[in-house]
Amino acid sequence: MENNGENHRPKRRRVDKRSAALEKMRNLKGKKNKYKIDELENVYDMVDEDEYAKKVSLQAAEHWIDEDGVAEYIEDGREIFDEEEEQDERVSKSIVSQKTNMKEIDLHDPNTVKLSKYFTKEKVKSINNIKNETSVGKDSLLENILNQMENENKNFNILENEVKTHPQESLDASNKISAASGIEKQFCEKKIDNESFQHSTKKNLQTKEINLKNSTEMLKFWLWDIWEDNVKKPGHLFLFGRTEINGEFISTCIQISNVERCLYLLPRTRHLDTNDRVTMKDVYEEITSITNSLGIDVYKCKTVTKHFAFQIPDVDIPHTSEYLMVRYNGGLKVPKPNGAYKTISYIFGCNSSSTETFLIERCIKGPCWISVSNYKVIESSTSYCKLQLLCLSTSSITVLKDKHDPPPPLIVLGLNLRVVPHSRTKTEIVAISCLVNNNFSIDKDSQNEVFTEHFCLLSHPSDVTFPIGFHNAIKTSKYTNIQVCDSERGLLACFLAKLQSVDPDVIVTQDANARQLDVLCSNLINLKVSQISRIGRLRMANITSSRKIEDYFIGRMIVDVKTSAEELQRLRSFDMNSLCRAILKLPDDARKDIYPNDIPKMYSTTEKLIEFINLTMQDTLYSLQIMIELEILPLALQITNISGNLMSSTLRGGRSERNEWLLLHAFSEKDYIVPDKYHKEKKTLDSLDIAPGKKKAQYAGGLVLDPVKGFYDKYVLLMDFNSLYPSIIQEYNICFTTIICKDNEVSLPDPAAEVGILPKQIKKLVESRRQVKSLLAQPDLPKNLKSKYNIRQKALKLTANSMYGCLGFPQSRFYAQHIASLITQKGREILTNTKATVEKLQYIVVYGDTDSIMVLTNSTNYDEVYEKGAHIKQTVNKLYRHIELDIDGIFKYLLLLKKKKYAALTISKNNYGDLVEIPEFKGLDIVRRDWCKFAQKVGENVLKEILSDIPMEKRVENIHSYLRNVSKDLQENKIETECLQITKQLSQSVGEYRNTAYSLPHVQVAMRMNITMNRNFKKGDVVGYVHPIVTRIIEPLNETDAVKIAECLGLDMKKFKTSSKSVFENCVNTNCNSKPIQFGSSIVNELLVDIQMVLQRFYENWLICNDPLCNNNTKDFSHVSFQGNSLCTICKKGTLIRQFTEMELFNQLDYYKQMFTLDERDINVPFFAILLPTQIKC
Repeated sequence: MENNGENHRPKRRRVDKRSAALEKMRNLKGKKNKYKIDELENVYDMVDEDEYAKKVSLQAAEHWIDEDGVAEYIEDGREIFDEEEEQDERVSKSIVSQKTNMKEIDLHDPNTVKLSKYFTKEKVKSINNIKNETSVGKDSLLENILNQMENENKNFNILENEVKTHPQESLDASNKISAASGIEKQFCEKKIDNESFQHSTKKNLQTKEINLKNSTEMLKFWLWDIWEDNVKKPGHLFLFGRTEINGEFISTCIQISNVERCLYLLPRTRHLDTNDRVTMKDVYEEITSITNSLGIDVYKCKTVTKHFAFQIPDVDIPHTSEYLMVRYNGGLKVPKPNGAYKTISYIFGCNSSSTETFLIERCIKGPCWISVSNYKVIESSTSYCKLQLLCLSTSSITVLKDKHDPPPPLIVLGLNLRVVPHSRTKTEIVAISCLVNNNFSIDKDSQNEVFTEHFCLLSHPSDVTFPIGFHNAIKTSKYTNIQVCDSERGLLACFLAKLQSVDPDVIVTQDANARQLDVLCSNLINLKVSQISRIGRLRMANITSSRKIEDYFIGRMIVDVKTSAEELQRLRSFDMNSLCRAILKLPDDARKDIYPNDIPKMYSTTEKLIEFINLTMQDTLYSLQIMIELEILPLALQITNISGNLMSSTLRGGRSERNEWLLLHAFSEKDYIVPDKYHKEKKTLDSLDIAPGKKKAQYAGGLVLDPVKGFYDKYVLLMDFNSLYPSIIQEYNICFTTIICKDNEVSLPDPAAEVGILPKQIKKLVESRRQVKSLLAQPDLPKNLKSKYNIRQKALKLTANSMYGCLGFPQSRFYAQHIASLITQKGREILTNTKATVEKLQYIVVYGDTDSIMVLTNSTNYDEVYEKGAHIKQTVNKLYRHIELDIDGIFKYLLLLKKKKYAALTISKNNYGDLVEIPEFKGLDIVRRDWCKFAQKVGENVLKEILSDIPMEKRVENIHSYLRNVSKDLQENKIETECLQITKQLSQSVGEYRNTAYSLPHVQVAMRMNITMNRNFKKGDVVGYVHPIVTRIIEPLNETDAVKIAECLGLDMKKFKTSSKSVFENCVNTNCNSKPIQFGSSIVNELLVDIQMVLQRFYENWLICNDPLCNNNTKDFSHVSFQGNSLCTICKKGTLIRQFTEMELFNQLDYYKQMFTLDERDINVPFFAILLPTQIKC
């Protein structure tokens, strides 16, 4: 075989190192031995970062590996790092750079070399198999996801659509302005290049190919939510909703790249420097200089006539005036509203958001069908939606007012987290359960299915492992699809992948801001899970923990059933147990609580862990059922369509914001300029030097009449005004446009004045609700229509009743203290006049509160009482046009304790004419949240006896007997401990409470147990205690008192006040027959000592708290008073009163006078009268 020299590498010469060393020694012989230090060469080249990047890019571009006739090997020369975090960061940055700046490598270029060329096909196949086994085979979850991705159809459509810009008509300039060419400047439009758009369909939705070829055609789009970033992308809006493509409703994101800012410039009357009259040309010249300083090159101007009916401090704004309207790119800077301008008095619209401008100008009121034109399909992945569109102007969006198609179905995801305490991260998520309904119809009265899919992601605490046999057990589990993850980070990454696959419109949970979503977002950031923005629908980088919860879930609406229930229900508590009992009508033992500290114990056995999974899924189901039962989504949709805000905001529960949007639309439609929204810094109580809970009201509220305390066994009428404050607004035409405030004096408008915008809006709401209620009263109404009408009237009622709130709320945009004060003033007058009118009809008003009165009828006949109520109603309603008094109820028995606290037995007739009795409790301790179940039960039973039909003496006897049995049951340990405990957490160590310890029961118990039981309660510990509440309930009953109740319960009677004492209670010998006259001198001495002690006791001025649960005894008092008495410094609830009052002193001395000052004509005891000294004769 011939050898070709050209094909062989040259042979290396062998160097004899030993000979070379000997030769060197010979040369050095006889010379001075010196060590020569060679110049060191750098192992690495020292270059800056720019030079390094240039070298790497050159190295990647060159084919620096010798080609051997194979042109398919690629190597870019990049360094390899082992750290995982650096690798993730590098990969994420490289992906972004590849999409934007880097030139894409053509793998089909014949000059490129592939590494697979160096292997045979069999070897390549085997290597791929090994790779798949090592990377996927060990992770079943990842394998399932990859298999699902392989089975999905991928459509790559390059759409060559051009944006067609139509010439816009310039705004007409004012005749007063000569520089018309400068005013009518137009925006420069930049053409956006198309990129390839990749759309991957979802397997379960089976979405067909999206093919949008003509952007000039109208696209029908259902709008759900809007998001904007005022900091990073001002002037940009992202609209989220669904579009029907080929019979499927797919998630869609529409980006509006230029939402113009609209400013209204109010000219001054006189020039600030020259005092000349200001013209619009002067205003235009000044705004030109302002825009130049702000870098605004393109803007449009126009003279308009606008109205303004609000107040701005230190600015005199006419009701109607000419303004210079300026429009420019919303992403540019904004001038100050009240700068030191020469010709401009004020600039409106500086603080308006792009969302507000868009919704107001396009007349969009909540979720609706809109048409989109002149759009372009975005092929870059700016969002996780399946369809992404770009509109260059808001004029491309139009509301389809004549379209009555129902909303598209929602994809709803029920979410529930389980967390355990962690020493480093505080909380560790170990389970996430999800229920999915991918066809939730918001316009139907009931859902066929609560959920259509379900799965549970499970991990284990860092210090606990899965029980033996668990993995085999879940394979046969029939409850749900359980996916096991090895760590919390893997669990969260899997959840994000699932969330992106499901792509829900709505996420439903319970207590989102305290236990669910806030923990989820915090742990995602702390663990640095990749692509956190998948939790929303907009691709974002550098997500920090400083965001609000709603800014993480961009494009997805959040339903917190706790927040919604707080607005729609009146419950003592809004935890999951209370919601299940009150709304789902579940028994007390239907749901089992799992506390975070108990979760690690559930990992001890497979059975307990399966139970833990089932309970977690069960809570998720309860959240969805509560949402459906309360009709949260349909009601939120109706309220949003009425107010004109965003549905996501409605679901967050902001009543004030809803009213603001309602008024924004109303005033804008009438060419009114609305006040800017100021973001003032909230003042704390410390800065205001006001005690907590004692902040003084800025104006007087509703009137509360003094109650005539006692128990009433005659029928009492409860009458109230229907929506009093909205009715007052209509009755007196109270509005921003009709009320003029001068020198803090407010007067009612002229009766002939034009009806204001606020009364018109309330009238519209009231009449709409009246019409809906009339439709609701139709017989044989279908169930779906009945449910729809009921939701509609409920939404109208909630909106109308909250209109007054935005007027008196200081943080409201439409805050008007003078109007709110006027409304409450008229409310007090109406209640006072109504009381006087009723008393003229020979009835007694026993109580009144803001918009209701209680009338004693002195009758026990139901029909007669109802007729009396109808007569009172007719008499009062004659006095007004829009204010209506109506019968709210009839009390058979009424126990009136104090203001806002009473118990009653209501009586009414059902559809069959039978009388029905229902107890009603308002403001009593038994309806408070911080009482134990046993105390509540005792209070309810006592009230049941009081409100019964038996004689009063028998009622009191039964109460005493019942309390003795209660005491006996307690002493014999027949009452379960859970029924007795009230638990509260110590916010600080026991010794740090100081004087406030005596006002906090759980602190008192902790202090007592630390001393008597050697316990060591400290900060963070939970203390249980019991608190009696019966004494307040029986206070109005003359037949018993607190001392008797304390005796029945076996308590120390000395701690309770008593109203009377038995004369012979402490007599040691009641059978003594001696005559007192025989011991006259001793009696006189004893009487003198007693009188001196009584006087000394009075001048000692001992005070006692009037709260029977405090009973604080002190001589010290505070200068802070309430109703003429000093406030108790211990409990901060009661007031200090004299233990021994002037009246008691007078009664005691008068008693002595009556007993020992005898009439001289009384011949039976002349000697005893002589013994009495004159100084004690009063």
